[in-house]
Amino acid sequence: MFVWSINRKFVIAVLTSMLLSACGGNGSSNTASNSQNSANNVDSSQQDQVPALDVTPESEANDSDSKVNTDKDETLIVLDSNEKILDASEVEAQNEENVEQLGFAIAKRYPENNDKNRALRTQIRFTFNKPLINGEFDHEQLIVTVNNRVVRGIVTYNASSREVVFIPFSSLVPNTEYQVSIGESVMSVDGDLAGASSWTFNTTADVGSTSQDVIDNCMSSQDIAMLAAVNEARSQTQTCAGVSFAPVGKMTWSCELANAAQAHANEMVRNNFFGHSSIDGSTVGSRASSAGYSWNSVGENIAAGQMS
Repeated sequence: MFVWSINRKFVIAVLTSMLLSACGGNGSSNTASNSQNSANNVDSSQQDQVPALDVTPESEANDSDSKVNTDKDETLIVLDSNEKILDASEVEAQNEENVEQLGFAIAKRYPENNDKNRALRTQIRFTFNKPLINGEFDHEQLIVTVNNRVVRGIVTYNASSREVVFIPFSSLVPNTEYQVSIGESVMSVDGDLAGASSWTFNTTADVGSTSQDVIDNCMSSQDIAMLAAVNEARSQTQTCAGVSFAPVGKMTWSCELANAAQAHANEMVRNNFFGHSSIDGSTVGSRASSAGYSWNSVGENIAAGQMS
C-alpha cells in the first residue's frame, strides 16, 4: 500500500509491505517504520487481496409518468400518473406490464455504457429481465475485446437472479477502452430473442488492485495520477545512491492510511514541526491503527521543501 498527502510544504507517505525503490529529490526527508502483530493478525498478503466486487447497478427505471417518493419512515409510496397510491399487488402488476412492453432485453449492466475510471479488477455483470431458455447462458454469445483482441476469462450465469458475470483471467489494461458484445442468439424461456447489443467502458490509470469503491470514494484525480506514476517507477529497475534495485510489485490505495497521513501532515503544518511523533506522542503505527487499518508492519516517509 502507498499513500501520500501534501499540505503546503509538508509531504507524508505511509507505506506497508514495500518501500519505494526510487531516489528522493531536494528537500528534507525522513523515514520511520514499526513492526508488530495486529489484533487481527492480518499479514501483508491479506492486505493486498482485492475485496469481492460489490456492485449494485441502478434499478430499471419506472415508467416515465410514474413518481416514487419515500416518507420519513422509509416506507415506499408509488404513485401512478393520476396521483393514485398503488398497493403492492398493483405495483407488481405494473412492473410485469413494463417488462412485457420492454420485451426480452438486458435490464441492468455494469459497467454502464461509456463509464470511466473503472478499476483494473473490474468484473463485467449484466442481468436479463426474463429467464433464459434451459436456464443456461451460451458463453460464446459474450465477447469482451480490447484493441481488437479478445479478453479471456470465466463466464458464469445465475439462473435465479438471471445475472451473467465475466471475470477476466488477468487485470485489465490501464487507461484503455473495452468493448462488451452480446450475440443475437440469446433466447428467453418464452422463445424471445434479445438481439445483439454492445457497450464500452474505460479503465482508470495504473492503480494496481485498488478497488472501485476506494477509487470512487477516497481518491482524487491527483491521487490516481500520483499512484500510477509510483507504480510505473516500481515496474522498472531503479538506482539509488549507486545501488540497483530490481522492479517490484504494484501498490494499492488505502482510504484509512490516506486519512492518517493527511491528519499528520496537517498537524505538522498547524504546529510548525517536522517529525514522525505527533504532539500527543502517537507514532505511525498508532496513527494507522487509530484510522482503522490492520497491519503487521508499517512505515512512513515524510518530507519538507518539495513543491511537487
